[in-house]
Amino acid sequence: MILNKLAEWKEISNSKIFCLFLIFKKLIIIPGEWENFKNNLLQLLEEYNDVDIENMGFPVDWKDRINSI
Repeated sequence: MILNKLAEWKEISNSKIFCLFLIFKKLIIIPGEWENFKNNLLQLLEEYNDVDIENMGFPVDWKDRINSI
């Protein structure tokens, strides 16, 4: 798949939810909307820290990937 050719997408499974977050990040055109989504996601993951994010496709460097433009 072409997405895997981009450095940001290396080692990201197309069948996991983290891939959808990266797609969402690329598609958002409303200023500040990604920041709102990202902050809500971070808050949820902190609140529910027992969730297995690795099983959802989150790579080790996931915070760097969602913070990069």
